[in-house]
Amino acid sequence: MVQRSVQDKLTLLRQHDDGVPWTRIAAESGVPLRTLNRWAPRYRLDSASTSVQRSHRVDRGTRRIPSELVEAIEELALRRPAPTAAFIHRRVGDIARELGLAAPSYSSVRTIIASIDPGLRTLAQHGDTAYRNHFELVSAGPRAVRTSSGRPITPCLTSYPRQDRRPGAAMADRGAR
Repeated sequence: MVQRSVQDKLTLLRQHDDGVPWTRIAAESGVPLRTLNRWAPRYRLDSASTSVQRSHRVDRGTRRIPSELVEAIEELALRRPAPTAAFIHRRVGDIARELGLAAPSYSSVRTIIASIDPGLRTLAQHGDTAYRNHFELVSAGPRAVRTSSGRPITPCLTSYPRQDRRPGAAMADRGAR
């Protein structure tokens, strides 16, 4: 569903003030009749643009899930091997019943799992080697960008190839200067 701008809403409501029936406005604009009937009383009280603005929840962005359950979700999600969200949801539901709390919804559990830092999840489930390979800034591993000769290209560790490949040739060059 497309959200209408405040100006669009006011235009539709003013059409009704000019005598156009709600049913025709609903048919032409694609806005359901029930929605227009919900906007109308607020517009009659105050015809300013703030009357038809979409209201936001007061508790928007805050979790209503107890911290004990959030910790249990995070602890279960960081186990090795990685459990499914459905498994975690079932276990947390059991824990909530034991504590006498309301069980969180599946989507809430998935949101909490998704909010776990990817680095922490990689470290907990795959170990420090996988973490290093994936998250370290300087890497000479197989993922590093390499030249055509196979040397890794790293901005701060770039080494310039020597002209002479004989052992000790570099030292001889330095002594000659």
